[in-house]
Amino acid sequence: MAKLGNPRKSRRLWWIAGAIAVLSIAASFGTPKVGCAGSAEDEPAASVETVSSLLEELDHTPLAPDGASLVRLYPIRPATFCTTAGKVTPVGTEALNVDTGGMRGVLAGDSSRSVELAFVFRGESKGAAPLANGELRQQIGVKLRAKDTCNIVYVMWHVAPVPGVAVSVKYNPGLATHVDCADRGYINLKPTSDVAMPEVRLDEPHTLRADLAGDTLRVHADGMEVWSGKLPPQAFAFDGPVGVRSDNGEFDFQLRVPGGGDREAQCKNPGTEQAH
Repeated sequence: MAKLGNPRKSRRLWWIAGAIAVLSIAASFGTPKVGCAGSAEDEPAASVETVSSLLEELDHTPLAPDGASLVRLYPIRPATFCTTAGKVTPVGTEALNVDTGGMRGVLAGDSSRSVELAFVFRGESKGAAPLANGELRQQIGVKLRAKDTCNIVYVMWHVAPVPGVAVSVKYNPGLATHVDCADRGYINLKPTSDVAMPEVRLDEPHTLRADLAGDTLRVHADGMEVWSGKLPPQAFAFDGPVGVRSDNGEFDFQLRVPGGGDREAQCKNPGTEQAH
């Protein structure tokens, strides 16, 4: 006859089994799991988004008047952005940071007529550079047809002291350097209508887009048209690449053009600019 097992030992085994079952049930109701890759319970708190991923959320493609989407724009390679004043620092593979009082730059090998600037305002820059009239303006924007520092089309988003978008042509025929033209030659253009601009707050992403077709310029801020009109003849007496200008603010930004631009283009020495 087969021998029966030890009753005390059997009871101990039943108690152990019961305890394991209770722990298993408790775990299913929120006890953190250990070593389960990908489970929600063991994931760390959400990390701060990288600049590139934050800016990638801004995928606005505005509509043309006939309802068709405008041309899709893509981020440039940071190495093709050529600073002519101030300093920029790459952030990841598609973004840049500027933290100087005045920064100017252009895109190597470019002839675009559409450009978009995606940016995040981080606050005051480390240094300050008042404009020639003494104003300490915080702003960032794009340059079109930027032949040199004396002949440029500007589309600027003013952050402070007075928010808004400003379009101007700087025209100085025969002049090329800051020593030549300083802050002379500006033609400030009036908007075709008053549109309330989105407010620029700290650490929030925005887009500023400019499309030039013939002599007509259209500007979008965060996907909304905020300016449209014809540029004067002076704007077509010169030509050059697109670029970026910033004053008195720290910004993380992406510059976007059709096809992402010439990703193999090399920066040359285009001369120097100054904040003005």
